[in-house]
Amino acid sequence: MSTMQIAYILLSLASLLLLTQCTTVGKPMRHDPEKPLPGAKDGAKPAAMDAWYVESKATAGGKPYSCSFVEFDGRGDFIDFKQYRAAWGKVRDLGEKDRLLLVQYCHGWKNNSQSGDVVEFNSFLRLLANSPDIQRQGFRVHGVYLAWRGNVFKPAVNLQSEYARNLRADFGDQDIVNPKHHRRLPLFTWVGEQLSYWGRKKAAEADVAGAPLARAVFACANVAKKRSEQNRVFVMGHSMGALLLEKSVGQAIVGQLAAEYPWFDKAAVSKVNPTPFDLMLFVNSAAPSTHSKQLGDVLWGHRQALKKMNPVPSHADAPLIMSVTSEADSATGKIHPLGNLLAGLSPSLQRRHTDVLTDGSRDEKNREIPSGSLHQSYYYRRTPGHNPLLVDHWVVPELAPSRATPCDTCAGVLQDNLRLDEGLGDAELFFTTPKNAQSGVKAWRVAEEVPSHAKKDWERVKGLLPLDRQSNYWTIRCPKELIGGHNDIWSAQAMEMYAALYRLAVWQSRH
Repeated sequence: MSTMQIAYILLSLASLLLLTQCTTVGKPMRHDPEKPLPGAKDGAKPAAMDAWYVESKATAGGKPYSCSFVEFDGRGDFIDFKQYRAAWGKVRDLGEKDRLLLVQYCHGWKNNSQSGDVVEFNSFLRLLANSPDIQRQGFRVHGVYLAWRGNVFKPAVNLQSEYARNLRADFGDQDIVNPKHHRRLPLFTWVGEQLSYWGRKKAAEADVAGAPLARAVFACANVAKKRSEQNRVFVMGHSMGALLLEKSVGQAIVGQLAAEYPWFDKAAVSKVNPTPFDLMLFVNSAAPSTHSKQLGDVLWGHRQALKKMNPVPSHADAPLIMSVTSEADSATGKIHPLGNLLAGLSPSLQRRHTDVLTDGSRDEKNREIPSGSLHQSYYYRRTPGHNPLLVDHWVVPELAPSRATPCDTCAGVLQDNLRLDEGLGDAELFFTTPKNAQSGVKAWRVAEEVPSHAKKDWERVKGLLPLDRQSNYWTIRCPKELIGGHNDIWSAQAMEMYAALYRLAVWQSRH
């Protein structure tokens, strides 16, 4: 056998192996739990690992928690429309029987409806359901997992993790993800997976974001709120999932906000927040900050409209969207700018902004005067959490907390972070559990002032100050102690922070 023949055989085998490690295209991986599993010879119904709805056993002292799945194809359409109908139908049914805390989540790059994110997101639902404060308020916790082909290859999943073991116990000794959808040769596909960044980003930005995703999120949120205004709706997106939500759901709220503006007939705004969301939270967003600027400008206009009311609502500053990014997120902080290094050559990014920087001077109405200019590609090369023109809040250590430190168990910390009673007082303050035995419970604050360690890099751009565009879209940076990197979004400390940010948004909407 010649060298060329051997090389041809090896190349063919490598190609075959590579193809077998690719994830499903255009076919659902989640099925109706009440009907026989497609292809099952014995007519068996899907187990939790294959079902589009999963429900735990009742928690200790509380109610079960559950999760519905809705999958989208490569062009953003529903892979199986019945998943969508089942998802909002389940929200309707649960909202009729219980006070509902609905958490909708869109995953990012390298994930899908059978990836490790499913395990970790359901662990967040579990943490909420086990919280004494959630149980005291009588909430039933339910999630909606919004899935797309974020990974062209089968994901690598650790089913021996603590999260997986806990869920297995809660779901009757069953896994909620199916190993047949997981890769067997992780190193073999590693290079290809990293190179899929540009393709997956294009898919998220140009293809998947659209009406079906917005429809699913709005339908579930609206039916929850129509059942009871006491129901809570919390929408989350990570990485490219945040980009998807910002492009589809974020843009869809514009009409609702603009309809409330009092500028047209001088009528009062009927609702400070006309959307069905208590909070949209983007974590380590991979969206170019051009999108965040545009949506932030819309919410700046909304805030200006609220300020024209007489009297001005006390909760006009309540955030509708928070985008939180870790200082340690090198994927969006370093890889994103590198991957979009030539953005300035794009014909669609040739504008120069002349209304985003100021030298600090003001006019007679005490408004800052724009000065200088900035190329539009400055925004596109940076994600919102790494753009000094957009970051307006920081999570900083609190050395002298105004209330007692809770016990160093996750339940105690989470209960304090979710408190909404009138005795709370300082809603910007929250706590996190220790990362190791040598440390204790740590106190944090959501602050507007740029911390001293960041002033050199964040106070000025090209020697000028960012124009003040404070809005109901908060862009937040947090330290690595809370989110250790781009994918470290489900640590105990990160989840405790999400609970605190949710509490802060709800608190501000009431006060």
